[in-house]
Amino acid sequence: MCNLKSLEKFAAIHELIENVSVFHDVHNLHAFEEEVVRRERVQSTGIGRGVAVAHGVCRDAHNIILGLGISEKGIEFESIDKKPVHLLFLIANPPNCEEEYLIILSALVKLVRNNGFRKRLLEASSTEKVQSILNNAFCRQAAEEKRAYGYTS
Repeated sequence: MCNLKSLEKFAAIHELIENVSVFHDVHNLHAFEEEVVRRERVQSTGIGRGVAVAHGVCRDAHNIILGLGISEKGIEFESIDKKPVHLLFLIANPPNCEEEYLIILSALVKLVRNNGFRKRLLEASSTEKVQSILNNAFCRQAAEEKRAYGYTS
């Protein structure tokens, strides 16, 4: 998690990739960033309610990586509701993890629809608190998604 200063979506994506430690093990961050930007140019991932879920295939990742940037001022993201984004999630998925990626994406989208969940993230006082909120909610929601998809591995 990082507090984003950038007010423009491509700059915010770059800032998130550069500053969130979960992305530091990716060898070719530039290629991943290009993939995310290419995807954003096709269609914005600003899903409304102050949330964007940017994503892209990351050939260097061994597992799905999820990072979060929080913007106090808001980022112009061409969101579906035309409102600024305050929660920018970024997912890097390896090419061989499509099923898991869809489960994670579905769980995340369901979580961010909840006003209380978004508010708790925005009001969290530390990175550790954000991680705790995400881990607890995400584990519950991902388990429900796995059951719904019939995923057993």
